[in-house]
Amino acid sequence: MGLAAAALITVLALIPFAGGLLIGLAAPILLASACLAIDPLSRTKAPVPSARRMAELKQGPAALVAVFSDEAHMGPAVVAGGYGLVVTLLISILVRFLAGGAWEVPWGGLDLLSLIVVLATALLALALYGVLAASLIYALPLVLLQDEALVPAVRQSLKAAARYPFAVMTVLALPLAPFALGALAAYLAPLLTYLFWLLGGALAFPFAATGAYCSYRTLFPVEQAQRAAG
Repeated sequence: MGLAAAALITVLALIPFAGGLLIGLAAPILLASACLAIDPLSRTKAPVPSARRMAELKQGPAALVAVFSDEAHMGPAVVAGGYGLVVTLLISILVRFLAGGAWEVPWGGLDLLSLIVVLATALLALALYGVLAASLIYALPLVLLQDEALVPAVRQSLKAAARYPFAVMTVLALPLAPFALGALAAYLAPLLTYLFWLLGGALAFPFAATGAYCSYRTLFPVEQAQRAAG
């Protein structure tokens, strides 16, 4: 499942102009599908029999679009994806407005003032993407697993992320690390970039999704109490 997600993100990142927007659309859907895949496994008391493990692994790529198998899940996931796309577009417009043409120039070819502007813009964009991720990291499981409305769930997600910022940043940093390493590796050999993205993403995405789900279960235990009462 991690390898399929990494391959999809890598392919989308290669699309000129629209790649970032498509990642903004796909990321909430991937997270929603991961939550739906992890939740039944977390409630399984016995380990998966060894004879079934290969069959379970083969279902990984299909599990990335599990939200589309249920109309009740599909609607919120698509809305969250649209929200991610719109916010990504707005951030891209802001970046172009602040950095202008310097954003497209390799950093080594910039003068000092332009480099400072580009670095400041990059940090601002990273912070805004962090807020976007924080608004969805708990909102999606709240909507899909606790039947919360999307807008109140986004508010709850932001409040939880503001209360535990370092824990949330740790979870969010996991899927970003392979792409940061890949960008640095591009100075050595372009092919290393894709290797870092694919292999690093295949390892990082499952840990990030599992970390997000486990922290959700810790911060929002109402669902567990309801199950115990049932």
